[in-house]
Amino acid sequence: VLAGDLIDLKNGINLTEGVRDKARVSSIENIGEVNMVVFSPKQVKHTITVFTDIDCGYCRKLHNEMASYNKLGIKVRYLAYPRAGVGSPSYKKAVSVWCAADKQKAMTEAKNGKDLPEKSCENPVASQFALGKNLGVNGTPAIVLANGQIYPGYAPADRLIKVLEQVEQAAKK
Repeated sequence: VLAGDLIDLKNGINLTEGVRDKARVSSIENIGEVNMVVFSPKQVKHTITVFTDIDCGYCRKLHNEMASYNKLGIKVRYLAYPRAGVGSPSYKKAVSVWCAADKQKAMTEAKNGKDLPEKSCENPVASQFALGKNLGVNGTPAIVLANGQIYPGYAPADRLIKVLEQVEQAAKK
C-alpha cells in the first residue's frame, strides 16, 4: 500500500501526478457540458473547468472577467463546489442556478450578489461537490486545465492565457 505520491528520484518526476491529472480529465469529461454552466467564446482556443462557489469573493472576481476570458478564446465551464457543503446557503444558491431556465444569466446574477428565487429540481450540485473533493479541490476557484492540472485560485485573463499557452506547448513536446 502506498499513501502519497510516487516519485522517480533519479529523474525528479512525480509519477502519481500524471495519473491523477488524467483521472481528473476523464472524470470531468464524464459529467458532460450539459451538466455544467458554460460560458463559451465563438472561437474556442482553450477550455478550463472551474469548481466554483457562488459566495466566494475570488470566484466572483473571476466571473466578472468572463468577457476578457472569452475574448482571449477561453471557454469557462463551471462545476459547483459550495465550500460550506451540501445543505448550506451556498449550496442552495448553486441549486437555484443549476435549476434556472437560463443558467448563465442565473450564475451572473448570483455572482453579482442578487438573491435568486429558490428553485429545486434534479441537479448535479451534490455530485459535483463530491467529485471536487475526490479530485483534490480544497478551495475555490479551482481551475482545472485541459491536461488535468489544478491551478488553484483566481487568475486574471492575461495571466491565465499565458499558463494555458505554456500547458499547450508542453503537451506538444
